[in-house]
Amino acid sequence: MVALQDIRDAAARIAPWVRRTPLLAAPALSARAGRAIHLKPEFWQETGSFKVRGATNHLLAVGAGGGGVVTASTGNHGQAVAWVAARLGVRAVIAVPAAAPQAKIQGIRRHGAELRLIDGGYDAAHAAALAMAADEGLRYVPAFEDEVIIAGQGTIGLEIAEDLPEVAEVFVPVGGGGLAAGIGTALAAVVPAARLVGAQSVLTPARARSLAAGAPVDVPEPPTLCDGLSGGIDALTLGYAQRYLADLALVEEAGVAAAMRALVEDERWIVEGSAAVALAAAMRAGAGRGAGPAVVVLTGRNVDAETLRGVLRRQ
Repeated sequence: MVALQDIRDAAARIAPWVRRTPLLAAPALSARAGRAIHLKPEFWQETGSFKVRGATNHLLAVGAGGGGVVTASTGNHGQAVAWVAARLGVRAVIAVPAAAPQAKIQGIRRHGAELRLIDGGYDAAHAAALAMAADEGLRYVPAFEDEVIIAGQGTIGLEIAEDLPEVAEVFVPVGGGGLAAGIGTALAAVVPAARLVGAQSVLTPARARSLAAGAPVDVPEPPTLCDGLSGGIDALTLGYAQRYLADLALVEEAGVAAAMRALVEDERWIVEGSAAVALAAAMRAGAGRGAGPAVVVLTGRNVDAETLRGVLRRQ
């Protein structure tokens, strides 16, 4: 499994490429939640998502291969791979579900990658990307099921521990699980008293069902505000979740929308549903978890304008 030194090595490797985001107190949200909340704005990364940490670490540490790289993504990982590949001057092919948000599709195109739209959800795009790797001589860059990716995402946990050593809980969105795996590894090594709490939408429950079953479970991929959390998981990240997740909250879509609105109202920040789900979980937990401060990792901002308008119109 990934060790603390792997995360420290990743932090040094990606430092010239990736922003070290601050940890910001949120007084208005803290009043709503009844406890001290700090926000980690990973949507301030160049591609609008934390995914650039893992992708950068992977391409710098493993290399791009002779023919270039390919990956599957619901959007944010694809943008990250495209962004890093462009700076390395290598070919990047990104397989994305055809129904992915236009904001994410446009971001991939903007960074110069070759976009392949795939009918079906993330799992279909993943299968297509693996086939492209074999057919076109490309190296596959995993979205989450890879220890180098996990180490890159774990740099967020290292920064949290350095900036707020008294942190009591860290709330993170959970999709494929690479982010939770990396942050969990860092917290366990540096601030072992801190609890890691995952958050999913009720429409993206692959992690919750897999934890209950003790093995990866496939689930449907219906339309959801948390599109970035859709798709299946694998045994590697399930093992990390079993080891490090203290709790996993399933949030109704209305709760995700309310958290998105709260961030607009209180912070004037736009985030996507896949990020706001972590704030929704923290707000629901409230003061019942103890007096220690909570950190919410806001993972991305890449939401379509029409989706955002619909969320802001809701009561």
